[in-house]
Amino acid sequence: MKNYSEKDVKKRLPKEDILITEDWRVLIKIKIILKPFYEQTIHLQSRAENKIHRVLWEAFLSIKYILSSVLRVIK
Repeated sequence: MKNYSEKDVKKRLPKEDILITEDWRVLIKIKIILKPFYEQTIHLQSRAENKIHRVLWEAFLSIKYILSSVLRVIK
């Protein structure tokens, strides 16, 4: 790891801040879970345009999509 080869000790990361394989697995899972939230947020932006019922319907569909995505990851 490059961190240990750093000559200046002050620039080295503390050992407890170095990510191990399990940390990366958790981060990947978090990314997978959060991706549908991001996608639906982008999808729903700027869709209001005084069409309240349509926007609400799309929001409900987004919630359904997000819930199914999260449940897939949990299983």
